[in-house]
Amino acid sequence: LRTGAPDTASRPDADAAVQHATPALEPIAHTGKDGVPPPAMGALPSGDGEGAQQLVKLASSHLTSHLDRAPLCPLQVRLQGPTQVRFSQAMPLVTVPVSVVLANSDWDAPLKIIFEALPPVSSQGAGAGNKVEFGFDYEWGGVHRKLLTVPPRGECGVDLTVTVMSAGVYNLNRFRVLFPLDGVKDGALFEPMDLSTSTTFQRLLHVELEPLP
Repeated sequence: LRTGAPDTASRPDADAAVQHATPALEPIAHTGKDGVPPPAMGALPSGDGEGAQQLVKLASSHLTSHLDRAPLCPLQVRLQGPTQVRFSQAMPLVTVPVSVVLANSDWDAPLKIIFEALPPVSSQGAGAGNKVEFGFDYEWGGVHRKLLTVPPRGECGVDLTVTVMSAGVYNLNRFRVLFPLDGVKDGALFEPMDLSTSTTFQRLLHVELEPLP
């Protein structure tokens, strides 16, 4: 056995050798292609803001020109007539009178329009013997196309009839209004108003079958 001091110094304490001081984190500088740091997120480019001002002017002029091309249409539409009818099984169809009222909300200028009642929409289904049968939901009767001049703060009516051949609920919105070239106001033409594709205008007619006695 050997006694005395060891040949080499013993290993220092590991806890004493470890430095617990955490170095401070330094931000990493990101540079662009030309070596210039990009602007901070959400900040405008440095300088006089000429590019941003040009974008604002361009958007403002585009919005103004759009509003100038599309003025507010003064036409208001409503439909008058019964909302619920009954017919007997002995009658093959039922005819209901209705009136389309077209009003002009403008205070000064008359409004020239063309009213058009659209044709019926065909539907098909499998009948007896798997034969395909065609039918119609309802059909307009009367004048289907009419040129009207609605006075300022006035209204005009178009008298029609609705013919149905079975019980059900019918949306009487299948018509449209056109604005002829000579009916422009302030040099701008209104967009056609197709009520058959509107999601806000509807006039429901409930047709019920009378029970047998």
